[in-house]
Amino acid sequence: MGRWLPRSSAHNIIRGLAVPRDIQQYIAFLDACEISGSALHPWFEAWVKIRGNPRRHDRGHRIFRSPNLSQSERQFVNWLDQQDAVHDKQIVAFGQPEWVVINGQHTLAYSVSYMGGPTGLAA
Repeated sequence: MGRWLPRSSAHNIIRGLAVPRDIQQYIAFLDACEISGSALHPWFEAWVKIRGNPRRHDRGHRIFRSPNLSQSERQFVNWLDQQDAVHDKQIVAFGQPEWVVINGQHTLAYSVSYMGGPTGLAA
């Protein structure tokens, strides 16, 4: 088991009144739901799809600095490392930077071409 999750937080997440505030609360919620092992991977993918890669926008987050991670937190960091390695190998070209609005915030982004795949923006 991982971090402790207050019952009120779990209740609010289940009822749709709140979303996990960060990746650690999300992982604690998944632990409370008894989701573990490789069954966590689709949940990690969903987090990154909705909230973004925490390593890219919050490098100082405790989950990337602490030696005392739960098993699920360590699994997330390892999974993220694998995803980043695959992502980095697939990038074949960056375009010129441009300012775009993502989630209501101006962000400097680059057009990216992926090997055998689509092009897009990388913030």
